[in-house]
Amino acid sequence: MVLFKIKDLEMAILKIMATDPYIKKYNITPVQISIIKYLYNKKIVYQKDIEKILKIRRSTISGILHTMEKNGLIIKKDNNIDARSKQILLTDLSINLYGYLFNKMNIVNEKLCLGVDSKDLNLFYNIIDKMLENIKEDL
Repeated sequence: MVLFKIKDLEMAILKIMATDPYIKKYNITPVQISIIKYLYNKKIVYQKDIEKILKIRRSTISGILHTMEKNGLIIKKDNNIDARSKQILLTDLSINLYGYLFNKMNIVNEKLCLGVDSKDLNLFYNIIDKMLENIKEDL
């Protein structure tokens, strides 16, 4: 079944990332890696932006961001226009970690694609895109 194969692949990737000593040292989760990556590539980001892009509920994101702030990975900056909304910014620590995380993701990606023909890889991307499109309305 496709679901189980995708889950097996996801779990293997997550295990590789989670057991990396440097990532483990800072107790960074896969969702936090996604948030760091998103923040690194954007200038101005608010919690609602992260909720939308990662398709995660507000209460869940609140908890994740609280943990990230407590661990020194992000800071929340007051919004002069709307006091209820805080801008989310990376700290120097997470900016420095991003380089390591990005490099680690590239290494894992290269290992995943080892021995896979580019034609097959393109077919895989097309299939994944089609599957995502098939369930898009359910998200």
